[in-house]
Amino acid sequence: MPISLKETQAVSRLAGHLYDYLPGNPHPFADQSVSFAGVATSVGLQSFWQGGSKLPAITKLLELVLGQQKGSFCNLMLEIVRRGTAYRSNKGNPITREDIQELNQLIAAVNFKIPELWDPVFLDSLPRKVAPPPPSEEPVDKKVIIDLRQQLLELAKLEANPRGYAFERFLQDLFTAFINQSRK
Repeated sequence: MPISLKETQAVSRLAGHLYDYLPGNPHPFADQSVSFAGVATSVGLQSFWQGGSKLPAITKLLELVLGQQKGSFCNLMLEIVRRGTAYRSNKGNPITREDIQELNQLIAAVNFKIPELWDPVFLDSLPRKVAPPPPSEEPVDKKVIIDLRQQLLELAKLEANPRGYAFERFLQDLFTAFINQSRK
């Protein structure tokens, strides 16, 4: 039975999210189970993995499972997370708490909730994404700001053509002041 249009949209987003969890097909000399093809085989869905380009293959796998063997969906998701956790940790890009929280929202969009993925102990065991450092709190030197303000006020006294050139110089000075501040 085909899935609904709403589910089709959700599956597309879910496939995009899962894309980096595992390789599509294993490297010839690697563990053959560490891939989407290997996961599909391990949960009895090997006929649903069609291979080819990775994102369309993941999308098709999810569509077929939801349309033909809905009862296997949770096992498939858990196995992707299980193997993806090890795979990505070995690659130096571990699955984070935020990744799983987003995954939970995407799974909910296809009307499932997998308790193991919501378990607080599991979520707390995952690393968090590192937030970028906050911008410098130091304001630009007050004298520079006063000079820039005065320069801007002086622009109003100029004729149109010279005002345009003076405004360009003002913008250059303004950007330079803030760029230099951000480098401190």
